[in-house]
Amino acid sequence: MPKPIRRDCHRTEPSIDACARIDAPHAFHRNRKRFRFAFFIRFHRVFDGRRGKFCVCVRSVSGNACRRARCYKNRLSRRARIAYIATTSTHASDVCTGFDGGRYRTPGRWQRKRKGVSTDALAVSSVRGFRWLKRFPRTIRGDPLRGIRCLRTRVASSIGRAAPSRPHVNEEQSMRRITVPHSLVTRLSAALACAAAAAAHAEPVVVSGPSPFAACTIGGPGTNYVNAEVEPWLSVNPANPLNMIGVWQQDRWSNGGAHGLVAGYTFDGGATWARTPQPFSACAPGGLKYERASDPWVSFGPDGTAYSVSISFNQSNNSNAVAASVSTDGGQTWSSPAVLIANDEPTTQFFNDKESVTANPVKAGTAYAVWDRLELPNGNPYANLHTAAYRGPTFFSKTIDGGRTWSPAKVIVTVASRQQTIGNQIVVDPKTGTLYDFFDLIQPPFSKAAGKVAFVKSTDDGATWSKPQVIAGLQTAGVTDPNTGAPVRTGDIIPEPAIDSASGQLYVVWQDSRFNGGQYDEIALSTSKDGGATWSAPLQVNTPTGRPAFNPSVRVDNAGTVMVTYYDFRDLQAGNTTTLPTGFWRKVSHDGGATFVDERRVGGPFDMMLAPYAEGFFIGDYQGLDVLPSSSFHPLFVQTNSGNLTNRTDVFFAP
Repeated sequence: MPKPIRRDCHRTEPSIDACARIDAPHAFHRNRKRFRFAFFIRFHRVFDGRRGKFCVCVRSVSGNACRRARCYKNRLSRRARIAYIATTSTHASDVCTGFDGGRYRTPGRWQRKRKGVSTDALAVSSVRGFRWLKRFPRTIRGDPLRGIRCLRTRVASSIGRAAPSRPHVNEEQSMRRITVPHSLVTRLSAALACAAAAAAHAEPVVVSGPSPFAACTIGGPGTNYVNAEVEPWLSVNPANPLNMIGVWQQDRWSNGGAHGLVAGYTFDGGATWARTPQPFSACAPGGLKYERASDPWVSFGPDGTAYSVSISFNQSNNSNAVAASVSTDGGQTWSSPAVLIANDEPTTQFFNDKESVTANPVKAGTAYAVWDRLELPNGNPYANLHTAAYRGPTFFSKTIDGGRTWSPAKVIVTVASRQQTIGNQIVVDPKTGTLYDFFDLIQPPFSKAAGKVAFVKSTDDGATWSKPQVIAGLQTAGVTDPNTGAPVRTGDIIPEPAIDSASGQLYVVWQDSRFNGGQYDEIALSTSKDGGATWSAPLQVNTPTGRPAFNPSVRVDNAGTVMVTYYDFRDLQAGNTTTLPTGFWRKVSHDGGATFVDERRVGGPFDMMLAPYAEGFFIGDYQGLDVLPSSSFHPLFVQTNSGNLTNRTDVFFAP
């Protein structure tokens, strides 16, 4: 037996009174991405396929006992079999600390590889007060998820109370306790349901809460939707993947921006969330002087520093700025904002728009902010679209000291008269250090379909940049209610990029009407395997339903699996003019974006007509999506609350 690697592990949620077995590890390794996504994540790093470590959770002892986790480096041989038991205990030790700083507690006894056990494979997790068990057949071939039956029942001994106290069990005793009567396995298999199905179809978690700005009277005129949250973004902390931060607009206005921005943070992988205002507007404690804030964004660096940016502006005049704030405690507190650029009265001919920030994934303390700045001689973008002075170049600023200081803003994409960029977003190749800035390049004649998905890149950490390279036309038709024609405001002119950190393959998704003759928007994707030199023809990602699809997001996990999320109106029935049922969906690709399969509903249907109205029903120009090192994807998205006009929307996290 190889020498184990010791690591303290703790978890707050109770473990499980049942046995879990895995057989046919050759099939397991061949499909480990799907296993990990399905249910192993419920045990918190039980198996790390990327590093080839196998950790097995056996038993926790009630009371304040502290045990150590054991991880074995060796991969399983083709014929090796594994057995392990997890038992219930809701104990919490105040003296134990581990890789997560003691925030999470897990059953402490761990098991190792063992031959000669039953070939049934079981795994258990808890969802909504029920214990779910997945049973694999005795012979696993090909897809390990095929042919699995799922039922649901309560496991009385593991709900609502801790396991009875037991004496300390050493390793050899634990090995003897591994053998479980096959009749018990059979009964459990017939009675319980599968953890994979439970985890994959778990109800979304509400992240947002009551508005911290409800009493704020700053920001008028306009209609303010108190308690309405829109436009969320999500980032996972690579230094502690159980820590995530989501940001969103809080209390959306009908004519632009919100009372302020709020950050939600979790330290238990998304099970529970807390919230705090960010200091980007006058409504927030210690905030900037501007009346409103918009376009929230957040990105974690490799050392756990989170960078967040905002467009802060006035409605009473055209004063506006791009500001950045950092958090070094997982999102609980935020620094006083650094202003990257400000165009205040009387310089009202400039408006900074649609910023984003990206932390360098390998260089701690380094992050990059990009945005477009519109030059509006009369302070009115609509009056100046056709004037020679109108333009909107891309600006760039970076920090190399963890956000304490930022470089002077500079232009990195120069555009001609009557041209602009929008939706700038940087992705970083962690192996080469190359920066790619993706955006929509808008040129005359002006129309929604006049844009082009384009990018520039830098190989010297942002000092110099290439000229824009066009990937494809952005042929958006916009989004409306198919039955009434009422406008729905979406991110129809904003592309969304991602990069495979292992291979450097680039992906970009956007809304496009090319797949149906220009009638309505669907989801397009293009990919490049050569650093952007060449790009694939646009591929339709969404399932064709004859209805619009919109607001796509894309991410790639460590194994190369690509996930795309989006909304659509497939639930809308012909003739329904009183509601607008909207669903939130995801699809994945296992072949580098060539095909997308395994479509699943993440949220909805909900009624889009209850969303704040801001030049159309509005839940944001974008939605959040990120992926854990364990290859578990997590969307952060907005849904409306049917029938609740005092709390029209909330932000939700998909576990």
